Amino acid sequence: MDLTHDCPPTLTDNQVLEFCKTGLLRLDAIVPDEINKRVFQYCDQHNGAIPAAEDWYIENVTLNPRVIGPIRSLLGRDFTYPMAVGNRSRSGPHSDNQWLA
Repeated sequence: MDLTHDCPPTLTDNQVLEFCKTGLLRLDAIVPDEINKRVFQYCDQHNGAIPAAEDWYIENVTLNPRVIGPIRSLLGRDFTYPMAVGNRSRSGPHSDNQWLA
């Protein structure tokens, strides 16, 4: 799978600056429930690892039409899909900040 992509950026300059300040970009209700359940099932079966290299994850999560524009806004033209992503599924304070590849 070609992991280099380009599309129109969809975030405003202010949204990009806000991301730079907070490090967070929240996109609500864009991943279908079926895929969301599959991601959680995968994480449960793989010690919390995110299925970043799985074609179904890339196509339905990262390259979701409502996700790819913001990614393009943050990473620039012809971005390469990042293979290391953070697992941010926990809520509340935690003593560790684990990033899973």
